[in-house]
Formats: sequence, C-alpha cells, structure tokens
Amino acid sequence: MLYLILAIFILLIKESDAAAVDQCCRRHQVPEICVNSLCNPTKPPDDFKVYEIFDHRNNCSSHLKKIAQCLSNGRNHTSCCSSEARDRDLNACFSLCEGEGLGSGVVWPKYQSCLAVNLPSMFTCFEKGYQNTPSPPQLITAVKVGPHMVELSWSPPTQNPNLAHKYEVICSESDQNMETEDDEIVEETRNTFITLTDLHPGTKYLAYIIAITRDGKRRSLASDIIHFQTSGVPPTIQAFKDPVQTPRTATSVILACRFQISGISHSKLHLEWQRKSGKGYEVINDPRFLLTSYVSSYGRPREFVTTLEIFHLQASDFTMYRCKIADEFGNAHADVQLKTSSMGAANSEPPDTPLGCCQYRGVESRCLAMCGASDNDAKKYVPRPSMPINCSGELAKVISCAMQGIDESPCCLKKKVPRTCMYLCDGSITPHSHMPFACLEHLESAQTCRANGLQKRPTAVDGLKATSSPGTDTVVLRWNQSERAEIYHVYWRKRPDQQWEVKSVVGTTKKISGADEVVVVAANAFGISQAAKLSLANAKWSRN
Repeated sequence: MLYLILAIFILLIKESDAAAVDQCCRRHQVPEICVNSLCNPTKPPDDFKVYEIFDHRNNCSSHLKKIAQCLSNGRNHTSCCSSEARDRDLNACFSLCEGEGLGSGVVWPKYQSCLAVNLPSMFTCFEKGYQNTPSPPQLITAVKVGPHMVELSWSPPTQNPNLAHKYEVICSESDQNMETEDDEIVEETRNTFITLTDLHPGTKYLAYIIAITRDGKRRSLASDIIHFQTSGVPPTIQAFKDPVQTPRTATSVILACRFQISGISHSKLHLEWQRKSGKGYEVINDPRFLLTSYVSSYGRPREFVTTLEIFHLQASDFTMYRCKIADEFGNAHADVQLKTSSMGAANSEPPDTPLGCCQYRGVESRCLAMCGASDNDAKKYVPRPSMPINCSGELAKVISCAMQGIDESPCCLKKKVPRTCMYLCDGSITPHSHMPFACLEHLESAQTCRANGLQKRPTAVDGLKATSSPGTDTVVLRWNQSERAEIYHVYWRKRPDQQWEVKSVVGTTKKISGADEVVVVAANAFGISQAAKLSLANAKWSRN
C-alpha cells in the first residue's frame, strides 16, 4: 500500500512538472504544434516527428530558446544528458539541457540529428532533474555595498530547497566600455549570504547564484542577475617629477602627473592644468600649452597620465603649475614647479662607459654584447637592449649601466610609455631583472627618445692626449672641441685606490700634476657626454 501511495505521489509530481512546462511554453506564445511535441517531457517525439516539427511549415526552431528555458525549469541537466545519451558523439543539441536554444556556431543539421537520436533520453533527464535538482536561488539582494566589498543575501530555491547543499556565487564587472576583461570572482558557501571582497571602487558589477547538490553534479540554472556598483573613493594624483628643470633655450618642456580614479570612466570627470598667478592659480588658456591624458596602466587600480607640454618657452613660464582632477567622488591636485636648469657641478667621480660599467658590475662576458660598444667607440653608442640568448638575468645591470645620467622621461611620457617601462627612459629608476612583456611594444619609442636626447647633449670628447713637461710630473691635456659642449669636467688620479680630483674648464686644455689616469666629460645644460679615458702610466707622451 505504501509503495502504491508513493508511486501515485511521484506520478502526480510528474504531471505537475509536465503541466508547468506546458504552461510556460504557452505563456511564451510557442505555437500549438511545438507545445504538443516539445513541451511535454513525459512524451518525447519520435525521430520522424522531430524532423516534421522543424520543417519550414512548422518552424519550431525559431522558438527553441523559449522551449529550452521551459524544459529546463530552472535546472541544469547537462550532466545527465551527457551520461544518458544514446550517442554521446551527437551532442550538438545538449545546450537544450541547460536552458539554451541553438548554440553559437552549431550547424542545424547536426543539431537536428542530435535531437532525433537523444531527445528521449534528454526528456528522461528533465523528468529526473525536476525531482532531484533544486531550482535557482531567489530574491538575491545587495545588503551592503562599500568601496571594496559587497554583502549579498538570497532565499533558498522554491523547488527542492532541501537538495541545495551549497551555493556558487559568480561576480564579474559589467561596465560596457571595459578595455580588458577581468577574471570572474567565484565563491562557494553553505549559507544564504556571503561577503565578496577585493572589489574595485566605483565599479559596476553583476552577480548571480547557482544551487548545487551534495554530489556536485546536479546544479540549478543561474538565479536572476543582480547589478550593483561599489562606492567610489576620491581620486589621487601626484606629480611625475617635481621640480622639472630645463634650459631656457629648450624648444619645449613637458610636465606630467599620474592619477587614479574609481571605476572605468565617468561623465563627471574633469581634468585641468592651472598656472600660478599672484597668490592663486588660473586655468591655462594659451595655444602654446598642450594638455593630453591617457591610460598608462590597465592594471588595478588603473593609472592615468596627464601631461602639459609648453612650446616656445618664455621667462614667465618658469613658475608653479597645478594639475587638478575631480569626479563625482571628490577632487585632488598636485603641484609641479618648472625651473631653469643650469650647468650642474661635476660629480665627485666620473661616469663609466657602458662597457666598463658592465664589466665592473660583473656582467657575464658572453652577455657583454648587451652593453653595446667598447670604450673606444663610445661616441657612437646609442643604448639599446640587444639580448643574447640566456642573458635576461643580466638585464637590470646592463640597463643601469646604459642609462647613467640619462633622463628622457618627458619624451617617453609624450609617447605614452607606461610607468612600468619608464626605466628604459630614466636612469634614476631601478630596472626590472626581467623585462615585462608589456614593455616590448615600447622599446622603439624609448630608443627614439634616447637617440633624440643624444642630439641635445654634447658628443663625447675625442682626440684626448697629454703633453709632458720635462723633469716634472706635470702634463697638459688637450682634446678636440665637442659638439654642443659648454664646459668640460676633467678628472684625474694617481692610483685606483685614490680619490678623484676634478676641475671644470671652458676650453679644451687643462694642466694637471701627479696623474696616471684621466677622464674628460663634456657637459651642457641638457646633460653630459660619454666619458673619454686616457691612461698616462703607459701613454706615449709628446715632449715640449
């Protein structure tokens, strides 16, 4: 008697589910012939009927999306459809098992053949799924939203809630104008609430939830999607360099600031540069000033760069500037002072040649080709990373040696070289041990900027020679005039363990005493040249 009652109960459930599918199809205005043939999971059509209902007269294919949604009834039956299929190789129609119609890229004849062979077993899976799989979770709500988190809650499935052993929560960004796609956040919980962290401020997200049985094979379809936006935070901004120095004779100069904002983009975003005027600042309105901005890094948080290029420099341009950013979450500013650069005093030690620096820092001999040139042809040297096989580990040393005293960051900013690659342009930035992949596309820009910089700085000294004074250790150094040189820094010492002596001269001669090693460097307001070396210990001196 008990078995009879149980059988009747199961039959009533089946009839109830079948009625729900039928009503669902009719509610979505599926044609009668399609309802009768495809919307009753207890009566699958035979293979001949499958071909009949999809011919041009009946055209049930155009209603497959709605039919699939009704047949699935909130469950994902894919696992059963695959395991119970008569022919698993004919699987083009299995998207029907997860509430989808004709899958993307699926050829219709293969889909129809799949239905003709596997539809009876699929209908059986639908019937089983109605009994042993929970329907989707309900009433998903964003209870609390912060800059970096959201607290979600939901109600259990309306059907088979006791079979929902755990819930899978899927969250992803939903901004329509994203340049890159971030990975989904996927979390599991036994509760009907969860807190997701590590979200990005001021960013739009979508989330949905799937109920999963204990064995993990039976899953509901996704709940309704909830959309929410994290709270924004005020923007941050800082000067790329402060102060910025340039000669008055420069044709132009670039000031730059880096800033970060919440989210991807904002209709209320406002960016401007101001120049100091009296005790305050005024918005710049001069055709000699060019303002640009761009995305410097698509990482998180996303970083932007804004630059102000000033052409045809005037005396009044050497003052304080302010880069200012504002959006719906707040505002921020940073100040940059433009100063006149003059001839800097000589350093206490002379610069080394790239090759000499590489050797001193212990770059392996097989990798010295990365250092570019020998001490004798430094005048022709243009630093560029040319890497022999298996020498990537020496990259940081080589770039540090190649970039001594070089700062072409303004040019690189103009060419939109990202911050992570700026060590290719500015010798004061510590390089990476291995070049990031993102920097490969910016190598040519960095090389162009360095080559342009060479045209502003003096050429290396050549023709360096020494003339001795008989009976003394005094010598007169002479060299050829370097292009664009305004001054020369002359270094000398007796032994390597002694400190260098240094004097700066305007001409191309210098008298020194007690020296075995000499270095001469040409300089102007834009920087210094490569070093020219002379060893007096083994030199063949000219005699007076």
